[in-house]
Amino acid sequence: MTLLQIQYFLAVARTGNITNAADELYVSRPAISRAMRDLEQEFGIALFWRSNTGLALTEAGCAFYEACSDIQNRIDCLEEQFARIKEQNRKQDIRLGLTPLTGTTVFPKFYRAFRNACPSAHIVTMEHGHNQARMMLEDGSMDASFTTYTEGLSESVSSMELTRTQLVFCVSAVHPLAGRSRVSIHDIRNEPLVFLSEGMQREKEIFKRYRQIGHTPNVVLRMGQINALRTVVSEGIAAAILLQGSIDDGSEVIGIPFDPPVKFHISLIWNRRSEEREGVKAMLSFAAKWRASS
Repeated sequence: MTLLQIQYFLAVARTGNITNAADELYVSRPAISRAMRDLEQEFGIALFWRSNTGLALTEAGCAFYEACSDIQNRIDCLEEQFARIKEQNRKQDIRLGLTPLTGTTVFPKFYRAFRNACPSAHIVTMEHGHNQARMMLEDGSMDASFTTYTEGLSESVSSMELTRTQLVFCVSAVHPLAGRSRVSIHDIRNEPLVFLSEGMQREKEIFKRYRQIGHTPNVVLRMGQINALRTVVSEGIAAAILLQGSIDDGSEVIGIPFDPPVKFHISLIWNRRSEEREGVKAMLSFAAKWRASS
């Protein structure tokens, strides 16, 4: 006996007709007839009196009907229970966008602290470039995102500054400039550079500084994976200009601040409609406290 056979049996008993049961369940008449025949053969009893006017339950069929109704009610209750659990979990889920840089800088510290404070909340990370993340955030397919660029946000999006950082010149530990405490654009004007495939929103500032000294950056590579980019830098193939803490570990890769510094804010931006969800609400409340303590 299967759950499907139980559903077919209950429909036939309720409607008193194979055709009506098939129409109600959107299945074929032969499928219903075969299920009834298989049940009767399995238990060795007749479940229905058959006549030209339809089907009527036998005494055994009535007992079977009560048992099947109880099974179906229990299944319905179970489905309702798990639907509520699923809805509760959905409210707790937070669809959080990460770019290659924010995913390696601010997110790990934020996530660890947030999990300790709100263990029931569930973050689902969505890794995209800045432009795609911004579009997903504004159309509601993403709840929140970390970013260094908050200009031009629509009215449906709010923002909160979390921390401040700066760009650093990243080189291998054996690079001639690795021992410097500061570098200027003039110092690195001829250095081969590796950039991310999707340009940072703050690349304009770097290009502007190069133009001020009559140069353009010597970009020899663009890469989509931050780990691969880090390897290129640590192997001394090219240098990089990235957010402090993204690939520079002070050992294999050295991050050297600029003179004058190139400072940025890392912010949390979110879709205002998501504020009603319990998980997002908890994250925003935590973020405000985390910002104050950082």
